[in-house]
Amino acid sequence: MCQVLALETTSDVCSVAVNIGSKIACHSLIAPRKHNEFILKMVDKLLDSNEVKRTDLDLIAFSAGPGSFTGVRLGASIAQGIALGLGINVVVVPTSAAMALQVRGMHPEGHACTLVRWSRRGWFYVARFRWTKDVIECVHEDKLVAEEEVPTTPEVVTDKQITLSAQSVLVLAQTRKAQSVSPERALPLYVAGDSPYQVKSGQ
Repeated sequence: MCQVLALETTSDVCSVAVNIGSKIACHSLIAPRKHNEFILKMVDKLLDSNEVKRTDLDLIAFSAGPGSFTGVRLGASIAQGIALGLGINVVVVPTSAAMALQVRGMHPEGHACTLVRWSRRGWFYVARFRWTKDVIECVHEDKLVAEEEVPTTPEVVTDKQITLSAQSVLVLAQTRKAQSVSPERALPLYVAGDSPYQVKSGQ
């Protein structure tokens, strides 16, 4: 089994995970807007405490968004930097897919869910997934939805109900090894209209 280091930085949660054989070690910290202060220290501590050397790693995986603009870019840059230094590839994992995996683990009796995650004031990311025992399928990819248009059906799961974790990113990365890319191609995922910048009037 590939040895994978996974990163999750797309929300207030800063999370890192590594597998030791079939077991996964994960460390998470609630650190709003402070991921850059902790992420590399967390990586080093996680690897050291599990006696894993960076040179033992086969792949780096990161939660690629959409999500916090700064957090997504940080995760991508850290993944690129580590992978480039080691000469290994990166697995780009959509954040909503990792979240869907966590939902399936909590609600295996269900077969579908609509995921709603906060983007910025008045706007949310909405995606829909369905699953079987072995497969998670994205039915509708993330799109940016105004608050008043966010679905409220019983199948809705929000980011207030799920704490994102690098463990899910790692699990998905193991199934997507064939889709790994070189570090320079490991880029964040954005959706149409998703920008923290506002164009001033007259520009």
